[in-house]
Parts: sequence; C-alpha cells; structure tokens
Amino acid sequence: MYTEDCIVLETPDPTIEFLTGRKYSYAVCVLFKGNITVYATKLDKLDKESLFKGWREMKLPPKIGLNLSALNTKTYIDLSKKFTVIDVSNKIRDFRRHKTIEQANCVEKAARCTDLILQRFCLLPKGTIESELDARLWIEREIYLRGMEPAYPVIVASGKNSGIPHHTPTTELNSGPVLIDAGARYNGYCSDMTRMYDNGMDLDQKKKYAYLLGIQNHTIRMVKKDVPYKELHNYVVRSLGDDADFFTHSLGHGVGIEVHESPRVSKRSNDVVQLGDIFTIEPGLYYQDYGLRIEDTLYYDGEIRVLTNHSKELRPLFKP
Repeated sequence: MYTEDCIVLETPDPTIEFLTGRKYSYAVCVLFKGNITVYATKLDKLDKESLFKGWREMKLPPKIGLNLSALNTKTYIDLSKKFTVIDVSNKIRDFRRHKTIEQANCVEKAARCTDLILQRFCLLPKGTIESELDARLWIEREIYLRGMEPAYPVIVASGKNSGIPHHTPTTELNSGPVLIDAGARYNGYCSDMTRMYDNGMDLDQKKKYAYLLGIQNHTIRMVKKDVPYKELHNYVVRSLGDDADFFTHSLGHGVGIEVHESPRVSKRSNDVVQLGDIFTIEPGLYYQDYGLRIEDTLYYDGEIRVLTNHSKELRPLFKP
C-alpha cells in the first residue's frame, strides 16, 4: 500500500492500530518508501515512536496521501494549504479488507468470548435481570472480566423494542422476542453476533423466526469465491417474499479493527467474496410490534468459516 506514496494518518484513524497494534491517545503515522514512522505524545509510553512536536517540525514531501474517510476536518484544511493532497481512503479500505489467519483468529477469540457469555446469560434464574439495561450492563461487565472490551454498546431489545434495529436499552423488559446484539474486541479486532430469545413469544413469531433462520443458513451456504455480495442480499429479499418490506437494512458488513468496514454486503455493493474477507450475514424483519434478527460473523479463506458459534436454537431468555 505504501511503497510509493507518502501517506499520513492521524488518530482516531483505526488504520494506525491496524498497522502498529497499539492504541494512542494522539498519534500521527507516516508511511513512506516502505517504512512506518509513528509520532506520538507524552500522554503515552514511547518506545520506538518519535515525539510529536507539531506539523511544522515534520519533514514531508510536497505530495501526501490522506485517509479522508477518517481525518479531522481541521487537519485536512491545514495540510491542504501546505501540501498537494490526494485521497487514499479507497486504497486503505482495500488494504485493510483482507485478513490473515492470525487476524481472523483474533476475531474468532472475541466471538468465543460472547458465545460463552450468552450461554451463561441463558442460565440466569428468572428475576436476576429486570430490564434491558440490566442485561446490557451484565453482558458488558462479563466481557471486561474476560480481559476484552465491548466492540460496541450491547443492544438488548425486548418485545416491541425488538422492532427497532439499533434500539437503545431501557428500563423495560417486555414479553415476546428479545434481541441481543453483542460483540467483543480482542487485540483490536471485533466480533459481531445477534441472537433471539423467547420471553413469551407466540406461535406466529416462532414460525417467523424459523423461516428467517432457514434463509440465513442457506445464505451462508451460498458464500463462495467471487460471488457478488449484492447477490446474497437479493437472494434474501426474494426469499422473504411479501415480508421483504420489513427487511430494512443491508444484509451485512465487513468486520475487523472496526465493527463496520469493507467489504460492503448490500444491494448496492460492487464487492465480491474474496479470500481473507471477514463479514456478517444478518437478515432481519422489523414489524410494528416486534422484530427478529439473526447475525453471524464469517471468515472466507477458500471455505466459509463461521466464527460465531452460540446456538441459534430459539431458547427461553432465562432458566425456568
């Protein structure tokens, strides 16, 4: 990616963590002629990093590449006054897209963490958790206790709230379907998984869940090299028939240092399945009085490897 161009990155660009394996309070990363130089501040412990003394002290060529998708606007304005600036965000997107086995193993370890936590969650006696917010805090605490951190704020949505794809947990705990969307971060790499639980679902809701699960499982089996991601999305839309209008988001997204990154997994995507892709498959249905979503994180290395392995059997929310 950086053998010819001079590329300059600034926190909070996650590409810096991707390249260095470290998080910085503030840092500038310069990629030039095959070398990586990190300029950091005394807010962090400096090892091989250089001390950042301001942009004026940095010796950069007249033409630099910037990741405009992650750059502070003020920094862009200031640098564009001094240098010829080119946008390299697509180049960085492609560079970060393809994951090594080691990186996929980090995602799998993060996924294993949430697998185990949700297994424990289902064994809690009824009454231990009294609200969606209680459930979120319990799950996030368990992630921290295992030496990881949440990849994003855990979503817990019960009853009518499950019809809102990115519902913010409340003090309610409604009867009906309960949606839990949880991911952990290990060594900088995220996992992402959604499971549904039964807190008094009716027969029609259970049938809809079984139908959606069948579609999700078949979509996963369709994943092969060079299959267009929009073909996977369009298959789900066709399979849902009259319910397709209640599927209101993309089929999935790439996962890595960020929980949403390349490749795009949607009806508008121009991406095709490639070696090293890590992405989610997450069809959902969102009605006025409830919703359903089933999500797994997958790694493609010539064969499909499902990294999230918590059971998709529709289980009671709590131990009877």
